[in-house]
Amino acid sequence: MEFKQSRFQDVFSRAYEDICYGLWCGCVGLLLYFIFPEINLLSIFIFPIIISLCTIFYAIFKSKEGSKTIAFSEHDFNYINGDEVTHFTWQDFLGVKITKLPPHRIVIANKVFGKTVFSYYAFSSEQRKSILEYLSNK
Repeated sequence: MEFKQSRFQDVFSRAYEDICYGLWCGCVGLLLYFIFPEINLLSIFIFPIIISLCTIFYAIFKSKEGSKTIAFSEHDFNYINGDEVTHFTWQDFLGVKITKLPPHRIVIANKVFGKTVFSYYAFSSEQRKSILEYLSNK
């Protein structure tokens, strides 16, 4: 069984992560503003917004397809993210979980690589449901 990320899901998951990280930076910026009121509030938010927009535009024009692929067989697990490959057998599988704080991520623990982590929205809802269901049954 193989799941390939679409271009839309690639751009969407990157945009989701960037927006979440931008909001976290904004929260830290607000905290700094309340601690040091002499800081210009606008300058606190400009940097995260520029970084997020640049990353989103990069993802849009980067490639014509997604960068992630997950493949299962009855013996092993493969995760490909661009040039990075994670491969382990099911004997090394330790479990799967979804992080609680945004940006939500799927964490697949194994004895070989430790943790394989990717965005919750990296794959479509149907693919994500199948992936999580398969991993939960292992």
